[in-house]
Amino acid sequence: MSSSHRLHPRNRRAARLRLRGVTLVEVLVVVAIMALVAGGVSFYVVGKLRDARVRATCIAARDLRRVAESYLGEHGARDCPTVTTLLERRELDEDATRTDPWGTPFEIRCDGERTRVSSAGPDEQRESADDIAAPGCGDVPGDAARGGQARRDD
Repeated sequence: MSSSHRLHPRNRRAARLRLRGVTLVEVLVVVAIMALVAGGVSFYVVGKLRDARVRATCIAARDLRRVAESYLGEHGARDCPTVTTLLERRELDEDATRTDPWGTPFEIRCDGERTRVSSAGPDEQRESADDIAAPGCGDVPGDAARGGQARRDD
């Protein structure tokens, strides 16, 4: 072999490193970085999912409140309707939302001129800080009144 075909020691080392591949430590570093990124993304996604459920509950409560108020106005009803009553009287579509995203039935309360539809919220406990209600969840700011007749569909 002529001297022109021999690799310089520095070039031989570089060629050996290219053939060697990656080390276990390098793989572990990449996996650790990916785990950190995935963890950060999951915290963000979980928070957004909760916010989306709250918004969906608010929209459903407002829609149900409008139907209940319409029912009271059209039928001159004195008793506060339940979701079941509204379904039986065909005021609500059969596909209408009856429960919040956490599986808890909506509650309709009537107090004189006020109709309030509420959800127990993420903790699934009524009368707690995270309850979601209409009015009060975006359509009438500052309305947090509770009370009146309570009807719950089980």
